Amino acid sequence: MPITVFFDQENGTDSFLKLEDLREPKEEFYLQLGIQEYLRTYKEEIEERDREQALEKPYLQTWENNFRDEYVKANESKEFYDLYLHDQRSSEQLEINEWVMVAVESMRKIPQRYIAIDSADDWRIAVLTAYEKIRRERVIDIIFDALKMQLEHKGERWNYPRCFDFELNETFDFRKMSGGRILEERVLNGEPADYNF
Repeated sequence: MPITVFFDQENGTDSFLKLEDLREPKEEFYLQLGIQEYLRTYKEEIEERDREQALEKPYLQTWENNFRDEYVKANESKEFYDLYLHDQRSSEQLEINEWVMVAVESMRKIPQRYIAIDSADDWRIAVLTAYEKIRRERVIDIIFDALKMQLEHKGERWNYPRCFDFELNETFDFRKMSGGRILEERVLNGEPADYNF
């Protein structure tokens, strides 16, 4: 269950999702106004870009479907194709090995003497399955404390305990950015720059 659904059910706010959305059609009107203005203002540049793109050859997406496998099989010798398949399997095995190293290093930090690992045909898959199980159990252990902490500090300017080493840019405000566009589009429509619509 997503955390947003859990939060709404715990706080009784899930009923708000059933209300009719009155703002979206109005905001969509202003959004379309802005798009039309952009297309009108930059018409020549858009047409020039479209002409340039029409002259370009389509980009070959070698990773889509089995294009690479089929191409090598059709255009190379059987020996080369076998080498290619071996290389592909080796790459997949290396990726699994890297994930296993991450899992083992993470599980070493867990203050438990023994970690139960279910059996599997490939021991690496068993390690990865155990790691994922532990991660999920840890999230379940802390989710209720995290929610309690959030509710205790609701409405306050409070910094949650940090998990990462980077700072969020507090000057970035998505509401101001998106709201500013709507205000500009209202002025474009000859209306006052406010949210009374």
